[in-house]
Amino acid sequence: MNKNKTDDGAPIAVTKVYDFVLWLLPKVENFPRAHRFTVGERLSTDGLELLTTLVEAAYSRDKDELLQRANRKINSTRYLLRLAKDLKLMSMDAYGFSAEKLDEIGRMVGGWTEPEQHRRQALPVQANPGTDPDRPHCSSNQKNEKMTGSVVSWTLP
Repeated sequence: MNKNKTDDGAPIAVTKVYDFVLWLLPKVENFPRAHRFTVGERLSTDGLELLTTLVEAAYSRDKDELLQRANRKINSTRYLLRLAKDLKLMSMDAYGFSAEKLDEIGRMVGGWTEPEQHRRQALPVQANPGTDPDRPHCSSNQKNEKMTGSVVSWTLP
């Protein structure tokens, strides 16, 4: 088994986020009513969106955008947790625990993102036949082209 994957094949980051959300949701339910439907609801939503985004990334071919979205959710969740702490909606211990878990998740997602970026850079770029990649508006069947031997050169309009 791959050390970065769980028994079901999903990356460990998905399991870590699942455990984090499982811990977070009951905490949010205990927020005072005045904040439960603002900060609390937003925290719950961000946690659940983070989880579903990573699950989608785990089973998707094009992970890059999903992992970037997950990173943004991690950062917004950090700020919401800090706000909850400052509003005294959670204890310092709970905040410390959550910040530690989010840092771990962030490192995992960052580590997952790097190989994806390298993989994407290694893929060959296919240009459309008959087009100059430096001038995408030109093609070999335009009226303003000139043949010079076997090389096609374009003149800009």
